[in-house]
Amino acid sequence: MRMGEKIKLRRKELGISADELADKLNVNRSTMFRYEKGDIEKVPVSFLKDVATILNVAPTYLMGWSDNESDISAAYNLSPNMSTYERIQKLAKSQGMSVRELGRKLDIGDTTIYKWKTQTPKVDVLEKVANYFNVSLDYLMGRESNIDTIHNVSIDTALDMVKTYKGKPISQHDKVVMKRILEAYLETRCK
Repeated sequence: MRMGEKIKLRRKELGISADELADKLNVNRSTMFRYEKGDIEKVPVSFLKDVATILNVAPTYLMGWSDNESDISAAYNLSPNMSTYERIQKLAKSQGMSVRELGRKLDIGDTTIYKWKTQTPKVDVLEKVANYFNVSLDYLMGRESNIDTIHNVSIDTALDMVKTYKGKPISQHDKVVMKRILEAYLETRCK
């Protein structure tokens, strides 16, 4: 199931109209419908965070990275003052570096890093940071206070967890093909 379909389904489960959700998210009605139809592919992190909060689900569920809706209301026991920037700063400091040094390592410009103090980083940038520190996007966005790292898993295990792509089921044959592609890519990358 695609993110837009999950948003629509959850919104209806909670008895929230599209207009109400659009108002809460500060977007117009047509934009809300475009999100639900999947017409908007590049979803800002701030939108993802806000819609997950309103629908009381984890962002990872909406993104299709988890099948677990996980009622996240209990996850807000974080300090309200701890921003995404402060979390990134904390992680960088734990590795003995500044946020600026982290940016250089990840090929992220100083201007972009400076904006993190007042703006939420874009998803692709957050993914780079999360991957570097081996933490979840939920942790970086303040959805969970536990800094548990993402567990390293084999390609077979990872592919077993994948059930759909863009709302379409993935067959066992598809998984075999994906495994071969991943292995070939990783082989050439490591040379």
